[in-house]
Amino acid sequence: MEVSTIAKDQTQVNEKIRAKELRVIGQNGDQIGLKS
Repeated sequence: MEVSTIAKDQTQVNEKIRAKELRVIGQNGDQIGLKS
């Protein structure tokens, strides 16, 4: 699995996200799942 770091100064939203797989994190920080 490839791991990418998210830039802290700018959050990518919707069409700007280019990753094939995304980790979905809940409001309390728990991992909800992966979206591909």
